[in-house]
Amino acid sequence: MVTHDLEAAAFADTVIVMHDGRTVDTVGRTTSQELLGIMSGLRA
Repeated sequence: MVTHDLEAAAFADTVIVMHDGRTVDTVGRTTSQELLGIMSGLRA
């Protein structure tokens, strides 16, 4: 699944975080709040 919805992504077994077309992080089962923390770090 490809999504920008953090709530939906939190249901995945593995989340691959991409920024500007590149993989920047891979995480296992997580919460939408943890994903939000990862995503907010990409804006720098």
